Amino acid sequence: MSYQVTVRHSPATEMLLSLKAYMDTTSHKMLDIGSGWPRKVAKALPADYDLSVFDKSGMAYPLVGMCPTDDDPQGLIDWLRDLPVGTLYEMILSVLKDPARLPPDLSGLRKQYVAALQIWHDHYFSTLDPAIHETLRNNVSTAAAVIRSLPPDEAVEQITGGIVLELDPGIEAVLLVPQYHYRPFNIFDCTDRTLMIAYPAELPSTPTAVPSDLRNLTRALADDSRLQILRFLSGGERNFTEIVKFSGLAKSTVHHHMVILRVSGLVRVHMKRTVADRYSLRPAAIDRIGPRLHAFLKEE
Repeated sequence: MSYQVTVRHSPATEMLLSLKAYMDTTSHKMLDIGSGWPRKVAKALPADYDLSVFDKSGMAYPLVGMCPTDDDPQGLIDWLRDLPVGTLYEMILSVLKDPARLPPDLSGLRKQYVAALQIWHDHYFSTLDPAIHETLRNNVSTAAAVIRSLPPDEAVEQITGGIVLELDPGIEAVLLVPQYHYRPFNIFDCTDRTLMIAYPAELPSTPTAVPSDLRNLTRALADDSRLQILRFLSGGERNFTEIVKFSGLAKSTVHHHMVILRVSGLVRVHMKRTVADRYSLRPAAIDRIGPRLHAFLKEE
């Protein structure tokens, strides 16, 4: 694959992802952070906190890369607040391309967006345990070693837990960002030349706690239909329609199973912009089940 892979810790991106995870109510039950996290956050926010502005705005992850304040969350907020509206217009247009997608009152929307983002930062993100950021920085060191030792496509597959990229010729770089709040999901954002993948960071666990990766693995295996799908995928790449036809299950049910299999790392997801995702068995994850379980059972 002819693209460059880099990795970095991005606190500003983590702030936006924490907000996205909070708003994504359909994923709350699947988040490693725990289903009680949204209720805890809600208690810390003002009762009249309005999230609707974030649904209307194109101001998101690409602007982090354009921000000159060394990727500091408060610096991002201050920069957005003070940026001339004409400059902001040009920056967003460079990502969206279509002027029709820009809001008619960009200045007013920016004011609401910055105010809401400041509240999120003040009441939640700034209170985050510094150890989480330290863990994300440690993940960067681990991922950088993988990037140095493997070809780009293999490095991305290993670090993301199964994402196989077939990129368009225009994509020149893949930026990997370890993230905490949206674990165990990979989150994607793409500009003209760079694909960002915010991948689930590996977190240290206490001796008595069940590691989240082991929990996701065992949950994925604890269902006959998912085991049958895994056996089907062992025969090679399959698309979603083929999996539905094989399983005889409703599309919504198969989608649920595939989400669980994806986050467990048991399947590869072959991604290409012009065709539907395809799936295959991920042998490395299968080989890891026994040793991972054995190591946990022997821990004291």
